Amino acid sequence: MATYDVAVIGGGIAGVTAAFELAASGSVILLEAERELAFHTTGRSAAAFLESYGGAPIRALTRASRPLLDACAERFDTAQVLAPRGLLWIARDDQAASLRAIVTTMQGEGAALAELAPDDAMALVPALDRGYLAAAALEPDAMEIDVMALHQGYLRGLVGRGGEVVRSARVTGLGRGGGGWAIDLADGRALAAGVVVNAGPATRRPGRSSSMPTRAST
Repeated sequence: MATYDVAVIGGGIAGVTAAFELAASGSVILLEAERELAFHTTGRSAAAFLESYGGAPIRALTRASRPLLDACAERFDTAQVLAPRGLLWIARDDQAASLRAIVTTMQGEGAALAELAPDDAMALVPALDRGYLAAAALEPDAMEIDVMALHQGYLRGLVGRGGEVVRSARVTGLGRGGGGWAIDLADGRALAAGVVVNAGPATRRPGRSSSMPTRAST
């Protein structure tokens, strides 16, 4: 039975990045249930780098990740993963105060988010309804992320570090034993690992309406 220090389940962006980092200090196998990696969420992702997104811990992590994203092309010999894609916030009358509070908070953290006159917002996105639009803000430093370039870069890095990638490897059983994990695959194969990282698909809760201002790319 083949034995590894770490087995990572799931070949999306979470799986390949975790596997790459872990492969720097031990043997790693990446197990993907589908015939191709990034088959589900990662392959359908339209991701953006937004310093104004999320709560304070998420925003701090976003800012801290920027040097890594900027260095990906050279580090992994892949395409640039970031490209400019300005972000426009819009708000109704009842949301305007919330938007101004967001702008103040973001500016205090050093983000380039500034309030924009509604008419200037209309000039950027003529399809907006002027009767709806009471306030706006622009984040010019927002970026779109080429998710597949990022994914392929980390995958290339994982293989370069000696990581093993196995497709069509659906996990059907996990059990503790011998100080590690016994892993059964649907095709009858079995392997062992000291640590298992579950980076498989996440479940999503039903969407809920929000009173927060709306974001849109420009």
